[in-house]
Amino acid sequence: MGTPLLVTDYGELAGFCQQWMRSPACVAMEFANTQIVTLRRHDSAFRELTGGYDFFLPDGMPLVWCLNRAGAGLRDRVYGPAFMRKFLGNAPAGFTHYLLGGSPECGAMLREVFTRANPNVQFIGAFHGRCGVDGRLDGAAEPEIIDEINRLSPDFIWVGFGTPKQQA
Repeated sequence: MGTPLLVTDYGELAGFCQQWMRSPACVAMEFANTQIVTLRRHDSAFRELTGGYDFFLPDGMPLVWCLNRAGAGLRDRVYGPAFMRKFLGNAPAGFTHYLLGGSPECGAMLREVFTRANPNVQFIGAFHGRCGVDGRLDGAAEPEIIDEINRLSPDFIWVGFGTPKQQA
């Protein structure tokens, strides 16, 4: 359907993430549901926009069904929020995380819940402002946040602006 999906599960993906974090390359993943696959198939601008992603994960069950029909043998989808919960709940010390998107209240709650559940989780920054449909952050925030992310150099950036803003 025009989107190469990584055949994986939660545990294997967590292992990949830890391997990728140790490599010098930056890896971009998209938890793709049927909306993402459909947009990539029928909207050339969105397909081009997401062309830089290294991996698309099967976030929706219809995608799992299609992959299984082709012989993948998956038992479940790799749902983005569930992966975040599982990954941060078991993340070893030494990895740093940055939250990009969502409300300040949601960010504070995520930091509190995950650091209580796993003292190894280290959040080193966050931005909880708005962004436009084009993915640009409001006002002067964009260059400031880019500078902050470059300065902090987090191992993981968790993006939550919603589709299609977060992809842009």
